[in-house]
Amino acid sequence: MTVTLNRRRLLATGAAGLGLAAVPALRITPAFAADGTKRSPGTAVTLDGAANTRDLGGYTTADGKTLRNGKVFRSGSLAALSATGTRQLAALNVKWAFDLRNDAERYLFGKGKVGTVKPWLAPVGNDTEDNPFAPPVAGQITAATTAEFQSYVSFTSSVISVGSVLRMLAIQGGMPLIFSCDSGSARSGWTAAVLMTVLGVLRAQVNSEFLRSNQTLGGQYLFIEYLDAAFAKVNEIYGDWATFVQIGLGLDAADVTALKANLLS
Repeated sequence: MTVTLNRRRLLATGAAGLGLAAVPALRITPAFAADGTKRSPGTAVTLDGAANTRDLGGYTTADGKTLRNGKVFRSGSLAALSATGTRQLAALNVKWAFDLRNDAERYLFGKGKVGTVKPWLAPVGNDTEDNPFAPPVAGQITAATTAEFQSYVSFTSSVISVGSVLRMLAIQGGMPLIFSCDSGSARSGWTAAVLMTVLGVLRAQVNSEFLRSNQTLGGQYLFIEYLDAAFAKVNEIYGDWATFVQIGLGLDAADVTALKANLLS
């Protein structure tokens, strides 16, 4: 049976309402275990009313450094956070909540309920009216979702929005930070991939983090080929990764140095 992931339906009914994998018991997973050791890369952090939330800490770079725990989180929509979820978010000491949903989504489903955390609108997909891309299909690589990932690079406003996340992380007071989209899989997945690549995280680990969302979605909706399509579009439009970082994302050499100093140990 072919199953499609309708994003609006996912937001309206939740994962359980779609028969997808149940969200684990509500909890906050500390960045460090009781014995002081670091959590494994991509540790799940559950917030009441949100799904697919993870700490990006724990991944390693080609030069042997490690992405710090408790500094950057990714998530599905925060629009349905309960009062408990808002308190859980505050307990993570998050300062900024970047919302990657477009204007239409925020109008339909509401803004993120982030309490005292500072919100930042960074829409990915405002270049087109509503969402012209068909939803992902479980078990199939589709032309529509491939085109959507390519649009994250070809639409200038989307590139600027992703760049705004990285630029915030490069300044003092920009952490901890959480970024979210609808299901926390596609736009959040691309943003995480961009951040990790700029930091120098090995591509195999970038791929692994990207695919983790399939566990929450209860099927394989994400494929490495979608990331490959976006990275290929970077080379097609910008010529190389370094130019994309500087011209597209708006990060100069000093920004990248500050980003690495803030997030790597």
